Amino acid sequence: MIQLNVKTEYSILNSIVKVKDVIDKAKRNNMSSLAITDINNLHMAFTFQNLCKKQGIHPILGLCPVIKSEDGYYMLTLLAKDGIGYKNLVALATIVNIGERDFSYIYFDDLKQHGEGLFCLTGGISGELVELIHQNKEKEADIYLQNLVNIYGKENVIIEMSNHGLPAERDFMDSQWLENIINNKGFMYVGTNEPYYLQKEHSIHRSIALSMNPNPAGIDIYSSYVDYNNEFYFKTEKEMEQTFKRYLTIYPNILTNTDIIANNCHGEVPVDKTLPEFPLPEGYTSETYLEKLVWEGFDIQFPTEDAFDNRFTRKDYENRLNYEFDTIKKMGFVDYFLIVQDFINWSKDDKVYEHPERYFPNRNLDDVCDMVKNKNFVIKVGPGRGSAAGSLLAYCLKITNLDPMRYDLLFERFLNIERVSMPDVDIDFSNKDREKVVEYVQEKYGYEHVSQIATFQKLKLKSIIKKVAKALGIPYFKADAMTKAIPNSIIVEKENSEGIIEKVEKAPELLSEIEKLEYFSRQINSDDVIKKVFRMGKILEGLPASTGKHAAGVIIGRKPLKEIVALMEVDGVFVTQFEKKDSEAIGLLKMDFLGLQTLDIIEQTENLVKENLHEIIDINNIDIHDAGVYNLFQKADTARVFQFEGAGMRNLLTKLHPTKLEHLNAACALYRPGPLEFIPNYLEGKEHPSSVDYPHEAFKEVTEETYGILVYQEQIMTLVQKMAGFSLGEADILRRGISKKEEHYLIEGRKQFIDGAKKKWNVSEDVSNKIYDMIVLFANYGFNKSHSCAYAYVSYQVGWLKHYYPEAFMAANATVASQDKTKVASILFEAQKMGIKVLPPDIKKSRSHFTIEKNEEGTYDIRYGLSAINRVSVKTANDLENIEADTFEEYVSKMPLMKSDLIISLIDSGLFDCFGSRKQLCQAVPSIVAMEKYKRGLMAIGINPILNFLPRKKRFDGYEFSLLDLCKREKDSINVSLNGHILDSYRPLYTEVLSIAETLELSKNGLLMENAPIQLLGVINSIRQINTKKGLPMAFIEFDDETAEMNAIIFPRDFEKLADYINDFQDMPTLLKGKLQVEEDEDENGNQTQKVSFIISTMEILDKSETLYLENSKNITKDIIKEISSFNGICDVVVMDVSNTKSRLLPFKVSITEKLIDVLNKNKIHYKR
Repeated sequence: MIQLNVKTEYSILNSIVKVKDVIDKAKRNNMSSLAITDINNLHMAFTFQNLCKKQGIHPILGLCPVIKSEDGYYMLTLLAKDGIGYKNLVALATIVNIGERDFSYIYFDDLKQHGEGLFCLTGGISGELVELIHQNKEKEADIYLQNLVNIYGKENVIIEMSNHGLPAERDFMDSQWLENIINNKGFMYVGTNEPYYLQKEHSIHRSIALSMNPNPAGIDIYSSYVDYNNEFYFKTEKEMEQTFKRYLTIYPNILTNTDIIANNCHGEVPVDKTLPEFPLPEGYTSETYLEKLVWEGFDIQFPTEDAFDNRFTRKDYENRLNYEFDTIKKMGFVDYFLIVQDFINWSKDDKVYEHPERYFPNRNLDDVCDMVKNKNFVIKVGPGRGSAAGSLLAYCLKITNLDPMRYDLLFERFLNIERVSMPDVDIDFSNKDREKVVEYVQEKYGYEHVSQIATFQKLKLKSIIKKVAKALGIPYFKADAMTKAIPNSIIVEKENSEGIIEKVEKAPELLSEIEKLEYFSRQINSDDVIKKVFRMGKILEGLPASTGKHAAGVIIGRKPLKEIVALMEVDGVFVTQFEKKDSEAIGLLKMDFLGLQTLDIIEQTENLVKENLHEIIDINNIDIHDAGVYNLFQKADTARVFQFEGAGMRNLLTKLHPTKLEHLNAACALYRPGPLEFIPNYLEGKEHPSSVDYPHEAFKEVTEETYGILVYQEQIMTLVQKMAGFSLGEADILRRGISKKEEHYLIEGRKQFIDGAKKKWNVSEDVSNKIYDMIVLFANYGFNKSHSCAYAYVSYQVGWLKHYYPEAFMAANATVASQDKTKVASILFEAQKMGIKVLPPDIKKSRSHFTIEKNEEGTYDIRYGLSAINRVSVKTANDLENIEADTFEEYVSKMPLMKSDLIISLIDSGLFDCFGSRKQLCQAVPSIVAMEKYKRGLMAIGINPILNFLPRKKRFDGYEFSLLDLCKREKDSINVSLNGHILDSYRPLYTEVLSIAETLELSKNGLLMENAPIQLLGVINSIRQINTKKGLPMAFIEFDDETAEMNAIIFPRDFEKLADYINDFQDMPTLLKGKLQVEEDEDENGNQTQKVSFIISTMEILDKSETLYLENSKNITKDIIKEISSFNGICDVVVMDVSNTKSRLLPFKVSITEKLIDVLNKNKIHYKR
């Protein structure tokens, strides 16, 4: 007996049957074959096929398409008999996933062109046939069955019976119609089970999973029957016999027919590893054309003898290039390199319009889209990543930007003729232009040959805990406490793309990854209900929750993809239904087109420098030995510098004192989980080179640049070559084998190394063993030097830009981050700390992106970009930039989006300050918007309004918001307050209170006693309330002043006094009282650091302010009042009429500064404070 209708986890959040588990269960129950028939997709077809074969099980590939009929939605079970059948499954799985619907389905007519090579099972409880008989519609059932016969042929239409205890199933199997169809008309029949979960007790788990589906109502339309009972589990042969016991006499072959069907199903996912055909100019073969390009590139990259590394001659370079070219030919990868160099060089070419035929030989250019053939701009491409940077041939083709011989990078780490595998060249492009490269590839090879790749987002850990807890009746607060205790990141061992286990930092995704953490371990051991949450949750963990598009992967096929793999539409883009590994494994060429934001920052900086300083930066030809740039790294002034931003890395830089690219390279390689422990040894060796103990001269030759530590994988390969006579190909295989802890390489490899070292150098066995022990140790940690070197080069480029053009660099960072408002605020805060002034948005000067403007001192300020204002999209920003108007009303009238909240946000940002006070402008918005909407309404029906706005005077005749409101509104709009800090007006009233920056500095220097009572002024930015393990409330606070930011804690005893109005402090200027808590901590390198927090005992919102009294006189004119109001602040202003003993509170507040006093004295206005 064979299970022919299994739904797996990839019937997303409908079934929870995991592919590996169901194959294991089939194996345990001696099933010789197994079929999966996921709903509407073939996501798992290839993985399932391979896993079955490994277990000795015959895989049957199937599909259950949802079919929309006049009466509802039903399914058929389609099984591939042969290769044609599989192709038809591919076609149907593609059709059902193209187009936008609430959920996927096809129409019956879609089946008609795709019936060959398929068994069609009529669907059991999910099929329309069962429902027709249940409703006594026998005539309609006859017509429906005949329609299936017309498509598939009678011999391939199989009456499917299921028995999960539902009335419709019983009615169907008890019907005379069925007996007649089978016994008199000779239709084949079969009994199936429709598993949606593996064990009977898992029905509740499936219900929980369904509740997490974004469209459970859509699923219920065609599979609501699954929730009827707990019979939809994977049944054994004995359980199936019991299920159909009542019908075995009438239909004796109901189960044995499953074997007949299985034995006639031979459809498989085809594998064809032929590379796509590269279009060649006339007169060339692939080999001769690549050879031409390689040697032309060699002459460009090395125009003179000075271009070669001084350790090598031209002949050395030529020999290596010939060796690489011969290796690539022997491995059959010539077309691969032609394809890669082609789209990279098209990206770098800003004169494609002059020679489009270079990229489209033998092609009618009228058929090529304009952007592709007329490109006149450069798309930023990274210098290389991964092991490809170790190829001289790749450097000559401009695939990479680093001379591998100069940096001792090995070709064999990239391609090894002794270990044949597809080259893997991953390419970084600027984010903004990545899609243009994809479009070029589609034009080059045909849209039917190119797609992107599906990915699957897994169920979120927190969602699993909350949903399972809810199903078990656990109080929300208890589930919430568990989810809040999940750490942001953990260190795990993970297999990388080469199959090597390495330690990586990641967000936890599985319950098994957190159950041993102290908090959860204690909860599980002390609470049986929590233990049950984890036990149930593990059934759900790892389930796919939704389908997405791979961020980088692009597939290119030699044949149209729809002939090979099912496609689907995600966010308007075609993607393969297979994930990346399976797409590549069946022979499709997979390229990773990665978007690297750093390239956007570099490009934007170059543009700002060109536009404002009229200088052209050639970032790939800057001086790599610039002492000023290395000084920036030595001072750890590396905020916003690629790879060197973090506190731990910056701490390392201050100790490393880098003076060359190799030092940055080593920092990138060492600053990772695992090798971190060797950083002190590296620093000690760098500081005292003579103290390094090298066990052998060859070991010294290889590791002297890293002070006796095998930092790089390439060093291990070079070492075993030099010491023991391994070829570099053998050395690479040894390195990989040791990294995977394969016994052969740990034992036989050691013997080969010892024998080779003895033969070549007469090295003693003790010394050889010592060195091999080091190889085994570092093989687990060694980093790919090619990748590290390429990325260190990018980091140096970024540091160079920050050193020479800091204003443009920070403005570029803000532009690239403009849709992440919080990040923009952080960047601008850093810019201000660098002494760069940030100017608010200005409708006359601002552009969509952040710009720089020359100031009176001859330096540059940053002007805020329109696209970073809240509620402003990139499109709206571009629209605003292009509007030409003279008045506020005219600007508003020309805005495509007529939304009051958007206009007010623009006003609050300061964008329209040139037209009046923000308060007056905001007050004018409702009437302006109403009038403009009225005008547009008339125009929409063809009436040209006579009434139009007349130019208005600037709105400076009223008063401004209070400083507090002004700053709050500005922060809401642009996430920072450029109008001044809220505390600016309070600070003179609290002269005895230290700033946060002063407090931190004094604490760092030991001049502030821990636990001594202190006061701080701050604006509360965030309040996060939690419960302690005892269930008592407390809070974590983040606040800042005009100098710095600080974290604070309110413990339960003090929180109790503030609990009723704690949220009132949000965004308010506050006096905080308490003490400092200084904790000794360790950074990632094990270095001692101090963590300073403020322990709050109490806090109060600031409302203390002076009142400024002015004596009424003829000197207080309207213009004087207007001038006084410009000193925005927190102090009330009262005009006193002494003779009449009357007073009048003016409708604004001021900051009482020396300049204001000067104004009063100059105009002879008497005042009191």
